[in-house]
Amino acid sequence: MTTVPGSAVYRGTSPFSEPETQAIRDFFLEKNFQALISYHSFSQLILHPWGYTTTVTEKDALLREIASRMSEIIKKARGTVYEYGQAGGFLYLTNGDTIDWSFASSGIPSYTIELPPLDELHGGFFNAEEEINGIFQENLPALLYLIEWSVENFKHSRNSSQGDN
Repeated sequence: MTTVPGSAVYRGTSPFSEPETQAIRDFFLEKNFQALISYHSFSQLILHPWGYTTTVTEKDALLREIASRMSEIIKKARGTVYEYGQAGGFLYLTNGDTIDWSFASSGIPSYTIELPPLDELHGGFFNAEEEINGIFQENLPALLYLIEWSVENFKHSRNSSQGDN
């Protein structure tokens, strides 16, 4: 991360200092999201909080269980193996991460799914056009599973008494 405003990895002057991140934050807080997936590339991983530390959350067993099931579903679709684990202990430490923030602010299951390929020799951050549909098709059932899990485990929002569900 850098403090140079022109950099592609500039993180801002403070949390939510940029209008784009403010808009996402405000949208998230207005709704009653029950789970979150942030898609990235590349590594074929399913990561869950915390990313800023190697310490696990109080919901680590649940987050790991859901990630394990999503990994199984993805593998069943096309045979692609997505490993899974707590982001800070499994990959590397990071800060200002979407899934850490969404989990900390709402307690919902939050994941970063690192899409294929595994390394730069096989495409790096840019997938071959002919692979995009296959990657989508293997991830869609896992996303639908998380949606179904979220519906079955629905929590009323902080605004539920006002009819905002």
